Amino acid sequence: MISYEESKRLVVLLLVAYVTIGFTTALLPGWQDKSILPFYSWFFFVNVPEEVETPALLIVEYNQQALPEPIFFQDAVGLVREPWSAKARELIQTLRYRLDAGDESSAAKLRTDLENNFLSDCTTYQIATVTYHPFERWQHGSYEVLDSTTFSTGCSED
Repeated sequence: MISYEESKRLVVLLLVAYVTIGFTTALLPGWQDKSILPFYSWFFFVNVPEEVETPALLIVEYNQQALPEPIFFQDAVGLVREPWSAKARELIQTLRYRLDAGDESSAAKLRTDLENNFLSDCTTYQIATVTYHPFERWQHGSYEVLDSTTFSTGCSED
């Protein structure tokens, strides 16, 4: 059985070793991933990009009511079907790229797929390119729309 004093020394030794290994990751070449399991680099946040530019779907009107501010597709719980769907994210990205390329026929097919599978009737939305700083977006929700195209799903007569 290990005594209390030996346990304290062992814990201190393990902590010192852990910190030492963590800081030695700075010595790895720049092209190599500096994370070594389970000793993650202390320099992780240097790798967070300054600015992100990405396609997004912003809902601006729902059931013929303008929203106070646009809502991102992934945040629109209750307004869309499967807001966290990887397939929806892929459709949104591909649709934005097809619109940018001027490929109207592919864009129309993608819109139909997106609207039929994920969006509700009477929804006006923008397929946009947004830019943001990851930490500012996380803390304050701020972003900037660089380019957008507005569409509507139309309303069904019930």
